[in-house]
This record gives sequence, C-alpha cells and structure tokens, in this order.
Amino acid sequence: MRRSALAAVVIGLCGAEPAWADQDFDARKLEQVVPAFIPRHFSMDLLLYGPTTWQAKVQWEITLLQDRISGFVLIFEAGGGYGFHLPTTAGPACDIPMTFLYQHSLQFGAAYRAQRPEGLFWGFQVGFGPLFYGARFQGLPTENIVIGTVEGRGQIGWRLGRVSYGFTLGYAQPTEQPVHSNAAPYIGGYTIGVFADWR
Repeated sequence: MRRSALAAVVIGLCGAEPAWADQDFDARKLEQVVPAFIPRHFSMDLLLYGPTTWQAKVQWEITLLQDRISGFVLIFEAGGGYGFHLPTTAGPACDIPMTFLYQHSLQFGAAYRAQRPEGLFWGFQVGFGPLFYGARFQGLPTENIVIGTVEGRGQIGWRLGRVSYGFTLGYAQPTEQPVHSNAAPYIGGYTIGVFADWR
C-alpha cells in the first residue's frame, strides 16, 4: 500500500508544473536546436583605432541558464581581419608608413542574450584570449606578435524566423603593449558592425 501511494506521489510530482511556471510557456522552445559544435553567432566588424581593420568572427555557445527571455551562455569566438586606411606616421619618429596590418583573435568568455516575444533581441558579452597581430612598414622590420586582449561588445537587433539580425558596438583592449613594437599603438580600439545569431 505504501509503495503504491509513494509511486502515485512521485508520478504526480514529476508531472506537475511548478507554481511559478507560466502555463503558456513551452520549455521545449528553449531547447538548443543548433548543436554545440556548430557556430551560433557571426559578426562582421570594423575595428577603429588609427587604422581601420575589418574583422569576421564566428562564435560557439554553450547555454548555462535559460528562461523565457534571458539566457546566459559560455562563448568561444575565433576570427580576425586585415587593416586598411593605414597610418603614414608610424615608427619611432612618426614618419614611417605602415603598409600591412592584421589582427586575429581567440576569445573565451560569457554572454547574456535576451529575446523578447515580440522579436527584439539584445545582449552583451565579455571575452579574453590571445591576439595575434602583425605589421609591415617601409624600412622597418616585419612584426608578428602574440599578446593578450580583453573585448566587450553589446548587440541589439530583431528576430526574423529563427535568426536574429542587428548591430554590435564594443571595445577591444590589449592587456599589454610591447615596448619594441611599432604596431602596438594601433592595436585594439572601438568596434562597430553587424551580426547574425541563430538558435
């Protein structure tokens, strides 16, 4: 008798919804449709700091917490790009043209994502990791250097179908500035761009 009563209670508890649950909310809608090994975020940015560097980045996400609107995720991001509109006043005497620049990075961090039912998407993220940069100058040695970097970005956009599109704004800050690097003063800076995020 006791076993039957205990079984009935367990079945009842497992099938019952918490008192705070929204009756119109279907938890299955929050399941991660895209497998974790497939990128879930793509951005195209301009890095503005002296020279302008275009960057393409892809991002993998692992969901930690998720409710109807808010989600907290771990992120891994990889990407980079090449500079244009390069300075002509580089070097120790500020009179040497820079002829080539690249900035590539790997970022590990965390992000917050909010998806409103009406379609508004917004969020922010913070990541850190290695930055690979290099440059060439007229009459100076070629540089290829690895340093650390910290980057924060905010996103705002609108969901169309299963994909959210929008704009991103952020800032990237190297954790150090190598003393003998002529390119170091031009690394990092403000970022502005567009993104696509799919679930």
